[in-house]
Amino acid sequence: MDSRQTIEKLKSKIVRRALMKSLFVAFTAGCVANLIIAAIAYYNGGGYFWIGFIALAVVTAALTPVVYKFRFRPNAVTIAREIDSLGLEERMITMRELEGDDSTIAIFQREDTFKALNAVDEKLILMSVPIWLVIVVSITLALSLATSTVSVLAANGVIKRGGDVIEDIIGPDPVYFELNYETDGNGIIEGDIFQLVKQGDDAESVFAVADDDWIFAGWSEAGEPWSPSSVRGVDVDPFRQDKNVNGDTTYVAHFIRADNGADEDPDHLGFMEANDATDKPPEEGEGQSQRPSGDQEPEPGGIGGAYFPHNQVYDGETYYGGETFVDAYQDAVEALDGDNDIPDERKRLVVDYYDIIEK
Repeated sequence: MDSRQTIEKLKSKIVRRALMKSLFVAFTAGCVANLIIAAIAYYNGGGYFWIGFIALAVVTAALTPVVYKFRFRPNAVTIAREIDSLGLEERMITMRELEGDDSTIAIFQREDTFKALNAVDEKLILMSVPIWLVIVVSITLALSLATSTVSVLAANGVIKRGGDVIEDIIGPDPVYFELNYETDGNGIIEGDIFQLVKQGDDAESVFAVADDDWIFAGWSEAGEPWSPSSVRGVDVDPFRQDKNVNGDTTYVAHFIRADNGADEDPDHLGFMEANDATDKPPEEGEGQSQRPSGDQEPEPGGIGGAYFPHNQVYDGETYYGGETFVDAYQDAVEALDGDNDIPDERKRLVVDYYDIIEK
């Protein structure tokens, strides 16, 4: 083979090795970019982990020619030194220095170099990269793939997102508050009457159920003044769910007797004391009339019997207040409480309906 062809083949091999080194360096930078993006994605839940793989490809492709041009591209001197390292003992460097010199010594030197080149095995130029570069690439690739993997797992809800993990490690212990639900009167509370709730979270819902002949009359915080008159004209909802809990609190469900003669019957529940009614019949002797009990006929001018508010009578004679309403209300509450298929919103609509018709 012609010596000049040998030089060109050796030079081509040296250039390819330089390109390989450039590719390894650029790929390492791409792995670092992917690692950073995957780590940020993992911290925020992993939703955009795929951007890291795009960054890996783009950085590798864009950086390879840059690294080759400014770091590994061989020039005439480096090529000559590479070839001399194959056993030419600086003949290539010397020949380059005497390039253009036609003296006898220069001619003899070139002939000697060419003879030495004929004995060179081009396979001695290994297509390999430094071991340190292989180690760096291996480490960054492993870290990049590991970070991408946890990002994918976080994105699919298999593991916690990175932010939550960090908060668990360095964040303060969560604060929990106690919620207690108690009763005043004859009734029970359906649901968890003692709850430990994390600060800022919502409590579980509870439901106040009155016993027979009793009726739910409202909620209050323990220690606060409460009376039936404090909820007059206010819709009373037996359902309760405390939201955004930020303190220890005890809540009381108040129940009152449902009979007409009770001293503490709120008029918003449809029961009024005869003495407190604003639309009660005129006094004795003024021509008042009372509704008879059963088949009993009222005595003229008499004052016996219970007073029935005029707004709780339909079809002109049937009274639906008092125990009639209480029984219907209790039946409805028990039916709602025993049916888990009915959403809470619809249960509240039923309760609101009774609140309306009882007034």
